[in-house]
This record gives sequence, C-alpha cells and structure tokens, in this order.
Amino acid sequence: MLSGYSHAVLPHPDAATACAWAHETSYDNQLASGCRDGAVRVWLPSSRQCVHTLRSHAGPVLCVAWSPAGLRAYNGGPPQLLLASGGADKVIRVYDGVNGCTEREMKGHAGPVLSLAFSQVLSPFASSSTPAAAAAAASRKQPPKQPQQQQQEQATLLLVSGSGDKTARVHDPRSGSCLAVLKGHTDAVSSVALSVADGGQVFVTGGLDGSIRVFSTKTRACIATLDCGGGGGGSGGGAVEAKGQLQAGRQRARRQRRLAVEVGWRRAGGGAGVHCGWAGACGGV
Repeated sequence: MLSGYSHAVLPHPDAATACAWAHETSYDNQLASGCRDGAVRVWLPSSRQCVHTLRSHAGPVLCVAWSPAGLRAYNGGPPQLLLASGGADKVIRVYDGVNGCTEREMKGHAGPVLSLAFSQVLSPFASSSTPAAAAAAASRKQPPKQPQQQQQEQATLLLVSGSGDKTARVHDPRSGSCLAVLKGHTDAVSSVALSVADGGQVFVTGGLDGSIRVFSTKTRACIATLDCGGGGGGSGGGAVEAKGQLQAGRQRARRQRRLAVEVGWRRAGGGAGVHCGWAGACGGV
C-alpha cells in the first residue's frame, strides 16, 4: 500500500517517455519508466528508490508494459513478473521484473515500437499437453483446482506490439517467437490492447490513419474497423471535406505523438522526472 505520501518526484537524466504500474503487487507496488537516454528504470515510489536501471536500448524508450497479475512460473513457483519495453531502435526487450535480468530480445519491426500490451488468452494459442503428460498429471493426487486457476494455467501469455511500420505483432514473450503479424493500417500503429468481447477474445489496434481495427485471436483476421476520420459514404464535396478532416486528425495525432514525451515528466533545472501523485486518503494505488 502506498500511504503517507501525496507526491513523489522520481528523477531522470533526460525526458521520461513512458511509465506503467505493475499489476502484480506481490513484490511491492513497482513503477516502470522509459527514458530518452535508452534506459528502463524500475521504481518503488513509496520510498522513491530506483531498484533497477536497465540500459538495453540504442535510442529512446517509447513504451513499457507489465505482465498480468497472477502469472505463474512454469515450475509452479511464486508469481512471475515480466516487464517489456519497446524503443526507437525497433527492438522489444522482455525482462524479469524481480531481478532485472533481460530474458528476451525480439526484433522484426521495421519501425519504432510505439506501444505494448500483455495479456493471457485461451486456445488456439494455448499449447495442449501430451497424452503422457496428461496421464502423469492425473496420477498425482492434487487438490481440486478452482475454475479461475485452471483457466490461468491453460492460458497462453501474449505480448502485442504496435509500430511505426504500420503493423502490430503478436509475440510469445517467453520464447521470443512472433506468432502473428496484424496488417491493415496505412499509418503507424500507436496503441494496442487485448480484450474479451461477446465471449471471444480480440486484439485492438489504433493507428495514426484515424482508424481502430479489431482482430480475432482465433483467426488473426480483422473482424471490424472503426473509422475515426468522421467521413461518410458520399462523394463530391462531402468526401473532400471528410478527407480534409481525416488529414487534419492525422496531423493532430502526429503533434500529440511528438508531445507524448512530455507526458508524465517535467523539466527541473537540467533534469527531468516522473511525477507520481495519489491521494493518501485512498489508502493506496
């Protein structure tokens, strides 16, 4: 719990370009930040302590993301904590969030990595056990498992990334392999998310082309496109006006992207810092 503090300044040597709270709280409330100096830092804001400085990118860090809460290790040990970062160097790195060691480096994007999101999904990504493994598991006397626990064990951990190369990629963060490439955007993919909708699981991507695309986790195909350009289906003057609105929206999005490095940090003298604020009366974050 974070209590007794109303404000904390976490200093950085350069612009802090991304930040994310850890979902798993077994290791205290950790905050990860990305910096323009190419480093990822892991903080304990309650004590204002930087516990890890991970210098692994050859350029600014543009996004960071934590694995879901309750993620179990393969050996059935304590909750596992993974941290991922994406950079202007087109590389994604996955770290052990507890000891700070780099576990995987994933390449493949032809542009900067702008967004990341972890999630756990069920089949077809989940690997089925072999008959021998199933028989061995059945022979061991174990207490019955709750449905939620069974679902977590059957789920596959995925990491989705969006890039300036106009694609999103689906990765297995534990093996480092790329499972799918999601295409369709005509400009940079600036945001990604995974969710459950209508009983099915979907990837959602947002792009600087003014559209949001929804992909099925089963088929990896785009099943819906939400056009944010405000255009209609007509022609002539209306179509020209809609095109102008879309172009203006894209220009605004690009300006917001350039200013994104200013979100969450303030210059003070020659340095910069992430400013974390919370209400002490709430008892924590």
